[in-house]
Amino acid sequence: MKVLIVEDDELVLAFIANTLVEHGQDFDVARSGTWGLAAADAGDHDVIVLDLNLPDITGFEVAERHRERGNQTPILMLTARSAESGVIRGLNVGADDYVTKPCKRGELLAWLRALARRRSPTGNAMLQYDDLDVDRINNRVRRAGQEIDRTPVEFKLLTALVLLDGRIASRDFLNEQLWGTSAGTSSSLLSVHVTHLRSKLSVVGEVDLIETVRGVGYRLRARA
Repeated sequence: MKVLIVEDDELVLAFIANTLVEHGQDFDVARSGTWGLAAADAGDHDVIVLDLNLPDITGFEVAERHRERGNQTPILMLTARSAESGVIRGLNVGADDYVTKPCKRGELLAWLRALARRRSPTGNAMLQYDDLDVDRINNRVRRAGQEIDRTPVEFKLLTALVLLDGRIASRDFLNEQLWGTSAGTSSSLLSVHVTHLRSKLSVVGEVDLIETVRGVGYRLRARA
């Protein structure tokens, strides 16, 4: 996933950029609306994160001109405003969705991935990693052709790992994906669910699919 961040606030920009770097996503940065429009025209982005309060033209104007130019790249509107009128205006001029600052990293990634999938006709309904198949429509998992029984939480956990495509998922990230929090008692629960899921994915003759990265989190291991 490649993201265009149109934001002039250094703290917010650092938060978004660090979130994307941590999870192996590519991005470009524009610190004004004018540069944002130019970058959107020049680059092939999967989704745009657009702040409303920019130093030259507003995010509303950027979204509107973006659509007038025929660019259909999804826009996630980033705003500190909670007023319904601002949200409605943003959606009316071309934004696809919005998130209110401040937000959690897991929430931001979930929104970005959902919008990026909308751009593709097929989306990410069917996921594949090595010999693993994840059917998100029918909630089914197969490994090496063998059906894998799993709980809803385990399915959510596995989907998050597959979407990272072998990159490391921190414990905080997975906790946010599963329970909406990166701290607290959910941390110990994560280890339990990973252990159960790892056991269920242990098909005879296949490598242990979930690898523990000590002190960091987990990732999917590719077959040798």
